[in-house]
Amino acid sequence: MNGEDFKRLEQIVGNFKEEVKAEFRHQIGIQSEHFQHKLDIVAEGHEALRKEIRDTREELSEKIQFVDFKVETLNQKIDGVRDNLNQKIDGVENKLNQKIDGVENNLNRKIDGVENKLNQKIDGFRDSLNQKIDGVENKLNQKIDGVADNLNQKIDGFRDNLNQKIESVGDNLNQKIDAVRDELGQKIDDVAADLSAHRADTEVHKRVYKVKED
Repeated sequence: MNGEDFKRLEQIVGNFKEEVKAEFRHQIGIQSEHFQHKLDIVAEGHEALRKEIRDTREELSEKIQFVDFKVETLNQKIDGVRDNLNQKIDGVENKLNQKIDGVENNLNRKIDGVENKLNQKIDGFRDSLNQKIDGVENKLNQKIDGVADNLNQKIDGFRDNLNQKIESVGDNLNQKIDAVRDELGQKIDDVAADLSAHRADTEVHKRVYKVKED
């Protein structure tokens, strides 16, 4: 490429940049108009919403005032009912306290009587149980002693049998070990003899080769 080609290329690039800038400005203008239109719509909606909020606030204010009036009336009625109820509750409470005290005294007397009877029955029942427990304990101790004697006899017999079996197995194992030891010793001796013979043959062959070379 020569200088003219570079100039033409620069001119093409410059024209392309200008076209891009012009298109960008055009798109910016379109988007600005579109955004302004949306802002106008939002402003109109906001104004309508504010008017609706004002109307709703006025309506609520009137309703709140009416509710406050009703609440005040109800509070007055509640105060009167509360005073009447307090008086009635105080009277009922006094009567109930008197009845509760009387019932409590009667119950305490009855509970004391029942407690005494239960204590007597519990003492008699405890003595009977202690006697029965002592009898059962004696019988169980006798049975346990008999079972212990039987188990000791069986254990002694089982131990004697195990000792005999262990001794028999030990003798058999010793015999087998001795046989294996003898067999291995014989094999080791045979291998040692073979190695000695092989070593002697090797020495003889070395001497023969040496004589031949001389």
